[in-house]
Amino acid sequence: MKPALLIALPSGLTIGGVQVWAARLVNELAARGRSAGLILHPGNGAALDIPIDPRVRVVQAPKRLDGCNGDLSPFLASYRAAVDALAASGQAVVCVPCHVGDCTGVFAALTRERGDVRVAGWCHLDSPYERRVLEFYRPVLGHVAAVSDHLAAELTQRLHGVQVWNISCGVSVGGGRGRYNTARPRIIYLGRLNRDVKRVMALFTMCDELRRLGVMHELTIVGDGPASGEVARAAAGRDHITLLPAASPGEVASLFDEHDIFVLPSRVEGLSIAMLEAAARGCVPVVARTESGSGQVIDGSNGVVVDVAAEADEAPVGVAIAHAITRVLRQLPAMSTAAIRTVEDRYSIARHVDHAEAMIDAAAAQPPRRWPTDRNPSFTAMDAAWGSGAVPPGGADCVRALFRVLKGRSVVVHGVGQHSIELAGVLAEHRGQIAAFADDDPQRQGEMLLGLPVIAPAEARAHGADAVIISSWINMDDIWARRGVYEAQGLEVRRIYATRGTRVGCIDGSGNGSRDCQSRVAADLEMLMPEKTPS
Repeated sequence: MKPALLIALPSGLTIGGVQVWAARLVNELAARGRSAGLILHPGNGAALDIPIDPRVRVVQAPKRLDGCNGDLSPFLASYRAAVDALAASGQAVVCVPCHVGDCTGVFAALTRERGDVRVAGWCHLDSPYERRVLEFYRPVLGHVAAVSDHLAAELTQRLHGVQVWNISCGVSVGGGRGRYNTARPRIIYLGRLNRDVKRVMALFTMCDELRRLGVMHELTIVGDGPASGEVARAAAGRDHITLLPAASPGEVASLFDEHDIFVLPSRVEGLSIAMLEAAARGCVPVVARTESGSGQVIDGSNGVVVDVAAEADEAPVGVAIAHAITRVLRQLPAMSTAAIRTVEDRYSIARHVDHAEAMIDAAAAQPPRRWPTDRNPSFTAMDAAWGSGAVPPGGADCVRALFRVLKGRSVVVHGVGQHSIELAGVLAEHRGQIAAFADDDPQRQGEMLLGLPVIAPAEARAHGADAVIISSWINMDDIWARRGVYEAQGLEVRRIYATRGTRVGCIDGSGNGSRDCQSRVAADLEMLMPEKTPS
């Protein structure tokens, strides 16, 4: 019997790139005669309209994983049942968790009790969080798939002892048609409405610049997300802009067929499935440069990669995309035909599944790796020796050390994610010094943490603060790169941890890593991820 594949989706079968990938992959594997399964947690978005092959084993998990706060016990029975259903004929089961660190944690816990489970990683996004999850669970990962050349190269350097596979995303091909020259191009954005990662408000600057350049056009924005309200307000009164809700996969091809140019102003991507689907239909991609994905697909003949920095604000990104669109319009027919050919030659779903099967077979052929008995397998559980996924060992000491440095000053703490939640007890010790918490996510603003308001970063000075502490380890460097919003208010910005390559330590008053704190922090990430595979 061929080894089986089991994919766990913490957000269920809702509309999203990873969910579309998972549904298509298990369906194709079932059609090829390989056992496949899905574990579906309850979702809170629109349902995916891809029918699941009846030969695919589907197991419903009892509740959502986010917020489990270190307790994996409610999920073990459903994950165990899913493995049992696929292992009934004696074959090994290769388990692929998605999205949430604790999803991997449940499978890691199962490796302690059974030898037919192999855990494989699948990196879909060029994000610090996904890299951290893979590093944290390296003891049980023999194989990891990366969706782009960049991610494969980076993970090969980071994950010593793990075989990294470069498995690009695949989409349906055939049926795409070349475009003709047009005086009024139809432009489409399809994706999450998010300002931080997707830089979605750049679309309106793009429209303004195109009109200034004399390019009459139509823009369709498809999706939903935390910036939906801002997008709706910005689109009001602009009759050339159409807003549509998140599209199901069955609707995507038709939408791309109706448009000439696909735009993507994202700050980061993995390898955008929407970009590949647009190109497959002849809708020419114009995308902001990212470290991962875009450059390996778009070469100037089949679309344009706009050379903007990852830290660039939305307005200059929108202007740059508008000028790139004018270049595309001068050669739209040739670019459209070339885009179709690129995807058909290199990014078909059949090619993707061929590579996935090779990794599944290789992962199943290796001896099982078991999670060490002296470590908690949960990503969100604090461990005295190992810390957690979000907090390094000694993190609490580092927070206390920084508050001592800032004694007597009024502080805004940036970040209300897992790092702040796990260190809430330590932050509560200094509550009298904290004026407010801040977060970039508009959906979090207006909430309360420790009885204090969660505000927008631009409001920090108005709450009486004169300093800011970045409460994050995983995303610390990205937040630090965007500290200008605070410095423009005259605030001093401090990080809790110092980074020196992979070194981690506390920040002392001089801004250097304190030697005393470093000795408590297990400063080298390699210490967190031992080369030896635990028995």
